[in-house]
Amino acid sequence: MSTVVRAIDVGYGNTKFTSLVTNADIQCGVFPSLAPQASSGHDLAAGLMQRRNTVVVEVDGVKYEVGKDARLAHDASHGRVLDPDYSMTNAHMAMIRGALFYMRQPKIDLLVLGLPVNTFEKYSQALTKPVIGKHPVPLREKSGGLCQRKVKVVNCRDIPQPIGTFFRGFQRAGQQLSDQLVRRS
Repeated sequence: MSTVVRAIDVGYGNTKFTSLVTNADIQCGVFPSLAPQASSGHDLAAGLMQRRNTVVVEVDGVKYEVGKDARLAHDASHGRVLDPDYSMTNAHMAMIRGALFYMRQPKIDLLVLGLPVNTFEKYSQALTKPVIGKHPVPLREKSGGLCQRKVKVVNCRDIPQPIGTFFRGFQRAGQQLSDQLVRRS
């Protein structure tokens, strides 16, 4: 079985992630970096309307609704977080878990995270440590229903966010960058 390497960049505006990596291609996804608390009410659509493209994830006992339609899940009083300590918040972890949901991978050998340059030194180790381990993430079944599963992240590395823009260039030169990151971890 091959090594699974994925990346997530939770930005102030959007959460970007890789969902499939092959020798020839990297498939990516994106959703807004919004994590409103999930409604505890019943599904008012009652199967009559299309469901939002979101997922409910739990962090420290609080449920958040994150994903591609997260804008539809929050009310007008919910704003963006522009706090320099943002990467240490439960909302940030909720978006990481949302990205893990969209990746549909039960185990990730190396997860690379983007971290803002101005907080990189301060939070580098503090961000990666809680990401290593098992994360409760819903799994969409073929029937359309959801069940809980644990996504295992074996190792985690972070890089300053501007470095991510260069990753595509490295990818064209082969798997050298991924191989180096795996060897170092």
